[in-house]
Amino acid sequence: MLGYILSKMQMLLFAAGIFLVGILFLGFISGLELKTTADNLLLNTSSGVISVLSSKEGLCYSKSLSIPDRLSFGFNGSDQVFYDLNISWVTIGDKNELILSINEHGKKNIISARKVSMQEQIILIDPGFLAEDSALTNYYDKKQITLYPRAANKGPQASAPNSFVMVKEVQGGKGTIYIIPCTTLREETPKNCIRNVLRVGCYKLAATNPSESDSISQCFDITRELSGSGTQVSGMTWAQCKSEGYYN
Repeated sequence: MLGYILSKMQMLLFAAGIFLVGILFLGFISGLELKTTADNLLLNTSSGVISVLSSKEGLCYSKSLSIPDRLSFGFNGSDQVFYDLNISWVTIGDKNELILSINEHGKKNIISARKVSMQEQIILIDPGFLAEDSALTNYYDKKQITLYPRAANKGPQASAPNSFVMVKEVQGGKGTIYIIPCTTLREETPKNCIRNVLRVGCYKLAATNPSESDSISQCFDITRELSGSGTQVSGMTWAQCKSEGYYN
């Protein structure tokens, strides 16, 4: 009888061990799939940055890039993780390194990371400025910014970014790349991504002590639609920066 009980216990322990190994294996596979998904997102993002850097289209070039609100993986994307996209930069030697990393939202664990080396200066705009239409003084030229795209889906007037615009500007032979967060879900005219590029242009112009007729840099002078009329215009002047609410 004792031998029978011991035999049953051994079978139960063996079955439990098999089950535990199966759970651990599934967790391992799930972790690999999550990392692969994050790797692919960063590959796409870094490729977008590289395409802007390598553009030969004169002294200005811009490109927008939208990011998903979650990382979907597993069978038919059944597993989902909300995430933060962190963008930062450091100077190493004679180059600047743009560092892209992804972690689960609210956690410090880094799922994937990637860097892009460049000679260009890097200007990051903190996404906190989406909630305000005031000057960018507290949000301009940051060492690190974080985008949480999930928050962009919380209403048509969402102030969180699910996209960003990369603008390359070359002046005096020196290049600068600007990363400007925006949302494609905010209901305004012109669209938020266009508006935010214009806001950066007006902010830069303000530093030059401009006259009313001075215009923003052509690199930020994106054609915009005037609210209500549908008219497409460009040539943003300092007077318009103030009167149309791009600089307060």
